[in-house]
Amino acid sequence: MRLSDGYGFDLSPDKKWVLVWVPIVPVQYRLVPTGAADPKPMTTPNIRQPRPVGFARNQQALICVGTTADNQPQMFATEWDGSNPRPVAPPGTLSIAVSPNGRFDVRNHGAGLQLWDHMENSGQSISHLEPNDIILAVSDDGHWIYLERLATPSVIQVLHENLQTGAMELVTEVTVDDMAGVAALNRVAITPDGKTIIFSYVRHLSELYSMQMGN
Repeated sequence: MRLSDGYGFDLSPDKKWVLVWVPIVPVQYRLVPTGAADPKPMTTPNIRQPRPVGFARNQQALICVGTTADNQPQMFATEWDGSNPRPVAPPGTLSIAVSPNGRFDVRNHGAGLQLWDHMENSGQSISHLEPNDIILAVSDDGHWIYLERLATPSVIQVLHENLQTGAMELVTEVTVDDMAGVAALNRVAITPDGKTIIFSYVRHLSELYSMQMGN
């Protein structure tokens, strides 16, 4: 079922709304219903250069990234319509993945990656990662993360790491059966339970013709 023009960011916890980016000038963000309701504009007049990230799972809030007066990135929580912004991390700190219950997030705070516990208001450094690893998800108890690693130009590995022991196991390898014309595998996404993985790729195909020239 077609819902809207634009690109979908995230699905609300109750699955009734989709956060959509509409690439027009100026850029628009909307809350689009999955059922019988009218779309709602999402505006953030009190956040400079806003970019929504997604829904906070444990509360009626959206997470947005904006910039401070000295042009540092900062994370904010807002109401679903973009009002009532409040900082959720110091300037210069960006969240990469949030646990489904909202208690933990993996963030880049300048000195490296950190697992932040919002209940304890404290964090721990995340090591054992290679420079190009990408965090995909973090568990509700903060013990596990899923990450992606480019094994070869045509294979992306999805890994499961125990943050307490550093033990890492291979979940699956993502590839394309027919690599003809495939220019790149794009970043994958994974559900918090690790049961579903989605990915996309870029394929360029062309046709070669021969033509007989006349005299």
